[in-house]
Amino acid sequence: MIHYKKSLSGGDCILSVERQHFIMEEIRTKGSVRISELMKMLTASESTIRRDLEELERQGLIKRVHGGAVLLQHMTYEPSNLDKSVMFAEAKEKIGRLAASLVEEHTSLIIDAGTTTAALARHLQTPHLRVITNGLNVAEILRGKQYNVLVTGGVLKANTQAMVGELTLELLSRFHVDICFLGINALSQEEGLTTPDMQEAFVKQAMIRAARKVVLLIDSSKFGKVTLSHVAGIREIDIVITDEGISNEDRSWLEENGVTVMEAKE
Repeated sequence: MIHYKKSLSGGDCILSVERQHFIMEEIRTKGSVRISELMKMLTASESTIRRDLEELERQGLIKRVHGGAVLLQHMTYEPSNLDKSVMFAEAKEKIGRLAASLVEEHTSLIIDAGTTTAALARHLQTPHLRVITNGLNVAEILRGKQYNVLVTGGVLKANTQAMVGELTLELLSRFHVDICFLGINALSQEEGLTTPDMQEAFVKQAMIRAARKVVLLIDSSKFGKVTLSHVAGIREIDIVITDEGISNEDRSWLEENGVTVMEAKE
């Protein structure tokens, strides 16, 4: 049992990093925790535990449920674009900037829906591009850049602004592009690329098939996680662009499978 000293005012003496690390280890081990259990284990107040769970949820690591929390990777739950836009926002902007630097003039692109791919769209400056996207958020960003932009159509997922379904798959099957910039919810050595939504998984698979080169844009918080629907094995990816939080183990695993790893540092 871990104990934390009480302050003179009666509130918990906050050692948030250590406490949240302990909470995450409990959730990873058990799949879920109850607030009452954490209060006993940490000798902490209910309000302190709730604040810690709120912070971990904000980081996209867990999902709070009634009376406790569960590991996000065990769920089909997918945060909205609004929620995801504040998760690791600085890292996503760096990843998007580095990804944009890979694009040469007259290149044809597929840009997946998502918040990290939206960061790529914001940083694109290369002239004379042809872009296919299933993301309404991406299309809106590109609207003012005078590119040739094709939106796939399909059924709109309101929370992620992604187009999915048979129409989306049909259109993607008609094209062959230079680069696909793909977003993903989770990446693990055991299961490869996974996403909570089966329809989005089908679309991402079609994007991979349509591209000569596949570049995965992923912040380091998504490594080691698994969600509901399988998308692809890591050998189907050519380049991974991530942030400085990537572990040496994950970097080695990617490189051993022939993937070029690029860290966005600035």
